[in-house]
Amino acid sequence: MRWVIALLTTLGALALGTLVSQSPGYVLLSYEDLTLQTSLWLAAVVTFLAFGAFYYLLRGAGSFWGVKNQIAGWSSARQQKKALQFLGKGIALTVLGEADRGRRYLERARQTPSTQVLAETFLARDSDPDSAAMMDRLATSGHPFEQVALYYQAEVAMGEGSSETALTLIEKLPDNPETLPLKRRVWIANRSFQAMAQHQKQVSKFEDDLMLSEHQALLEARWNLALDSERRDWLSVLPSISLQDDGLLLEVLLSFDDPAAAEACCRSLIERTPSLGLFLAYGDLGTQTLSIRRRHAQAWLSQFPHSANVSACLGALASAEGDPAAAILHYLECLKLKPTPSIKRRLIGVYLMAGRFEDARALFQ
Repeated sequence: MRWVIALLTTLGALALGTLVSQSPGYVLLSYEDLTLQTSLWLAAVVTFLAFGAFYYLLRGAGSFWGVKNQIAGWSSARQQKKALQFLGKGIALTVLGEADRGRRYLERARQTPSTQVLAETFLARDSDPDSAAMMDRLATSGHPFEQVALYYQAEVAMGEGSSETALTLIEKLPDNPETLPLKRRVWIANRSFQAMAQHQKQVSKFEDDLMLSEHQALLEARWNLALDSERRDWLSVLPSISLQDDGLLLEVLLSFDDPAAAEACCRSLIERTPSLGLFLAYGDLGTQTLSIRRRHAQAWLSQFPHSANVSACLGALASAEGDPAAAILHYLECLKLKPTPSIKRRLIGVYLMAGRFEDARALFQ
């Protein structure tokens, strides 16, 4: 195959040489007083060589700029790496309580665009005026870290006792494990139980984080509930530990202006969180809604025939109806299924009311 290509190349060169020798042609270039004349074939060769030289010149320039861009990219990557290191050290030192040292690193991280916003977020947690202004600017920047700034502003507002300001700020925050405990604290401080009730499903996941002061503030708020809707919202946001306190629940339920609303509220809570305290409170809700409560309790018994909570509710209902014999039977059934001190106390009380003093003494002992 190679000898064929060589033969064809030789024949082509001979033909081209013959053509050049027989008809060289000419090219004439003229500019003002200058003229240049050469053969057509020589002009073609020179033109070909000129285009080749121009092509390689462009490739060389491209390689030069590519190297320059590579150097610039390497320098930028190195700068960002250092900025991230400064940011990490600054955040770590700030969290560990070394605010002054942390601030120096954060100020250096702030000089690089890729870490500027996050560095400013942590710098803005300080109490000096520049930090506050930085936080305000960040909170209205439209940047993804805007929500971080709003979170810290709400925390600062709560620390300063400005719970109403904090309430406005948390409205722009999403619901997630980081924000919900703060939102709950703000809602309790502002007695915004309706908003809290609307997020109860999410908030209830963080009951273990409920601080004693929050719980106390929540319980104290019951003395300022003026409307049945407020009482309903307050009851719906109680933590599970308070839903075991039938005395607390009954106190608020009996304060309802509308007994039917109290019955519906308690029944709704039972369907959501079937605690013993709620069942007992439901049984104790006075005589005005006794018939409807009896009907629902019998329906629960048909559905859950071996439920200690339902037996306790039926015992409370029987006491309210003035039937101590039935109350004793239901309370005994409850104790057999789930012995609890509160049911023992109730049963002792019913024994005493029925004149069965020996049974009361035996149970007490």
